[in-house]
Amino acid sequence: MSFARKAFVVRGGHAYSMPSRQANRLSTTAEKLGIE
Repeated sequence: MSFARKAFVVRGGHAYSMPSRQANRLSTTAEKLGIE
């Protein structure tokens, strides 16, 4: 899970603290849409 950990750090360390993977997934999607 190296790439996953890297993604968390790049996206936001705060996400790593979130125990809910689903919530993190939603955050990633929202960020992706905002970036694009």
